[in-house]
Amino acid sequence: MKRNFFYQSNIDITNAKQMFEFLNNHYMYDTLNSWNNIKSIANNVKLYNLDLEGDWCEALSFIFDEGDLGGLQNIISDMIYDWEYDHPKYQVGFNGRSSGYIVLYNKDNCRNILPDCLMADTYEKWKRSIKESWYDECIKDYIPMLREYTKLVRDFDRLCDDIRLVVNEYSKLNFEDEKKKYEEENC
Repeated sequence: MKRNFFYQSNIDITNAKQMFEFLNNHYMYDTLNSWNNIKSIANNVKLYNLDLEGDWCEALSFIFDEGDLGGLQNIISDMIYDWEYDHPKYQVGFNGRSSGYIVLYNKDNCRNILPDCLMADTYEKWKRSIKESWYDECIKDYIPMLREYTKLVRDFDRLCDDIRLVVNEYSKLNFEDEKKKYEEENC
């Protein structure tokens, strides 16, 4: 399977500015309603936006094929289950009217996984707020937290890329024989 990254970014986890900008510029989705301002890290996974090599309608038919035991829907569920097992404080779910977004949730409160102390418009404003708010703290005190959240979001993006790759393979399947052969090789 050809590996190209659709969501994943190459972030230097020793560079505070790069990590801060990665986290603050990542796509966010309104998890309940836009009016309550509860957002979390997310990726748009609407099939027509995934730049699939095959027919996205074909992939869609496999998602909703009730006779497709062990098929696309189950593979995606298993991938998410495995990811959540490795990240027990978090959960991943589909959200939106058409379930077109994969969202990363804090398992305890379904809110933004990023703490408020990491939120600011720019890196410079964030550095200034730390210096003004916390007399004995500096940016280097926040590097471990930035690194932890950067790794988490990077892992989430990797999961979304992996799901996209599987959906892409299904989008190229046109006959039951190809579908069966793919499932036997990859499940």
